Amino acid sequence: MAYVVKKPLNIAGRRREIGEILRDDEVQSACVIRSDLVAYVADDAAGDAVEAQEGEIHINAPIVSKSGTEVISVSVEAICDALLLMQMPQADAIAAIGTATDESMLRIVNACTGNNKIKAAIKERAAELETEDDSEGGE
Repeated sequence: MAYVVKKPLNIAGRRREIGEILRDDEVQSACVIRSDLVAYVADDAAGDAVEAQEGEIHINAPIVSKSGTEVISVSVEAICDALLLMQMPQADAIAAIGTATDESMLRIVNACTGNNKIKAAIKERAAELETEDDSEGGE
């Protein structure tokens, strides 16, 4: 079994950050599992966390939701963009979301933020991107 860190925590004196994959033997206490600090992920999702695609490094990032865990392949650039966006003031973040073109970056931000206005902006932008993809595909 494997677990993904949902909220930062210390295990055996080592700081574990959001998104880190923990092996079953690292999560020794049932209290940690029940604490909502970690979430179970399938072993295959925790397998190859880093891969190269077309000369670019991608990270297989687990996205945890109420319906389960999904792994998406995300470029390092998308992760950096997501981190920058999450540190912006709300108004600036919403403006940046309005011009974003990387759906995987938007999914990371959506999974990691609790800000409802930012989530709404992401939902709106995702719909716009889907409409753009549909119109380009139909030509």
